[in-house]
Amino acid sequence: MDTKQQPSEDTGRAPLTIRHSRDAGTLIEGTPRADRATLSPIFARHQVRWSNAIGEDGSWYRRNSRGRAADTFRINELADALRAAGYPVTITIDDTPLTDIAAVEAARAQRAADRATHHGDAAARATARADARRDAADTIRGVIPLGQPVLPGHHSAPGHRRDLARADRHDHAAAEQTTKAAHHTDRAAAAARSVQDRHDVSHTLRRLRTLEADQRAATRALHTAARRAALGGPPPAPGWKARIEADLVQRAAEIDYWAGHLAEQEAAGVKVWRPGDFHRGDQVEASFGGWYPVLRVNQQSLTIPHMFIPSQTWRLTYDKILNHRPTTATTPPRPPDRACRVTAADTRPVLRHPVSRPTGNSER
Repeated sequence: MDTKQQPSEDTGRAPLTIRHSRDAGTLIEGTPRADRATLSPIFARHQVRWSNAIGEDGSWYRRNSRGRAADTFRINELADALRAAGYPVTITIDDTPLTDIAAVEAARAQRAADRATHHGDAAARATARADARRDAADTIRGVIPLGQPVLPGHHSAPGHRRDLARADRHDHAAAEQTTKAAHHTDRAAAAARSVQDRHDVSHTLRRLRTLEADQRAATRALHTAARRAALGGPPPAPGWKARIEADLVQRAAEIDYWAGHLAEQEAAGVKVWRPGDFHRGDQVEASFGGWYPVLRVNQQSLTIPHMFIPSQTWRLTYDKILNHRPTTATTPPRPPDRACRVTAADTRPVLRHPVSRPTGNSER
């Protein structure tokens, strides 16, 4: 636990606390949302937002700070800006690494479900308001005879124009509410889809690859700093070393969790592609479309022909492989070409020549 307090003069403003933990992220406590008129210019520059879902009464929070080490540089920048505005600020940092990744992912899934519920309810309310506005517009126009124009100079003309204007306002409000309902519907669908996408096998493979690469880089950085200190150089900064070591502990727990999830998916029957599944000359279907011959099998990817440049190749990582057709004695490997990358055994029709489309001057 690291606590820092900067002495300041009594300005009559409420003291604020910037509190960070990897579980909750960076929170700004001591000020309600009602103070946003004063603090919004500062918070907007430092990516601080308000959320009603934090705590009982809501809280200000810094975006993208949950589950990570404290960004002390940004936190100190925010504290200095608040102190310059006359707020006494205390900084409290608890950088204990997260090791129960299952609980972290369960909390993430619950927040996604809450977001989906919130946006679904908002979409339903906006749809109801749009329907009410359309009904009001239809009611106003319903009392006007069909095709009845405004009669200039007649005693009914002012009321007729007012009715039409009211109906138009209802239509515009209905359109705005329909747009808002579509926005909330998309947000609800994205929130509901986020958990499924996060646990998808291809996403898990990419996440594991990134985590393992970050773990190796952090380990090398610690070894380099220790070797430099052993050769007479400056020792590593204690804060930097503690943060890197905490990241290593948390990242190792994340790797174990996602590797276990991958093993569970594979045991359930989901195919996880590995280098041993392929040989030179096999055909693979890529997630971006098309079948390609395997030119080389690598540890993290397959080398395939380039889609557009015949003299070059592409690297197809295993998380982007949808299907595999091994080479057999009766199906020799097909050399790479631009016209077609499927074998003769593929029964699906293949378009080999462009279709001529009629121009604007052609006869119909």
